[in-house]
Amino acid sequence: MRVHFVITVIAEENPIDYGEQANTDAVKLRAYTLVEPIGQIMKTAEKRYKKQGLTVPIEFYGDVKDFVVATLPWVFDQFKAIGNETDRERVTAQFIGEVHGFNYMSKRLDKIRLNTPLNVPGSTTELLGKIQQTEKFILESLDHEMAIASHPVWTAFHLRIKNFMTAEFPKLYKAINKLPFEEAKLKNLQVLLADLSHATLPPL
Repeated sequence: MRVHFVITVIAEENPIDYGEQANTDAVKLRAYTLVEPIGQIMKTAEKRYKKQGLTVPIEFYGDVKDFVVATLPWVFDQFKAIGNETDRERVTAQFIGEVHGFNYMSKRLDKIRLNTPLNVPGSTTELLGKIQQTEKFILESLDHEMAIASHPVWTAFHLRIKNFMTAEFPKLYKAINKLPFEEAKLKNLQVLLADLSHATLPPL
C-alpha cells in the first residue's frame, strides 16, 4: 500500500507531463503506474475465474505477474547501462510506448470480456492444437524480433520473454491435463487460447 502511494504521488509530479527531458528513473516510475492497473485487472479477473473453475488461466496470470515484477527493474537496469544518451532515450521511449499500449489494450479487453460472452469454438483437441500453434507462432515471433533488434538491449529483452514462455507452455499443458473433466478442460482452454491470441497482437 505504501509503495502504491509513493509511486502515485511521485508520478503526479513527473517531468514527462511537462514535456521536459525525463531521466530513466522518472520513466521507470511512469512504467510502474501504467503496469499497476493491468495487474489489478488480472487480479479482478482471477476472482471471477475462480468461481468458474478456470484454474489454468489463474495460474498463467500469476506467472505473468511474477515475470513482470522481476523484469521491470531488470529492463531499466539495462537502459541505465546504455552509454550513448541518444540510444538510451530512444529505447526507453520505445519501451514506455509499448507499456502505454498494453495498458490501453488491457483496459479495452477487460471491458469486452465483461460485456461480451466468450466465443471460442472447437473441441478440447482442436483448441489444444490451436494453442500449440500459438506457442510456435509466439516463439518464432520472438526469434524474429531478436534477429531484427535495433539495439542489443532488445535482443536480451526478447530472449528473456522467450525463456519465460518456453518454460510456461509445458506448465500450462500439464495443468490442463490434470483437470478431471472434459468440460473443465474445454472452458480453461477457451479462455487460455483467447488470452494467448491477444498476446500475439501489437498493443495498438
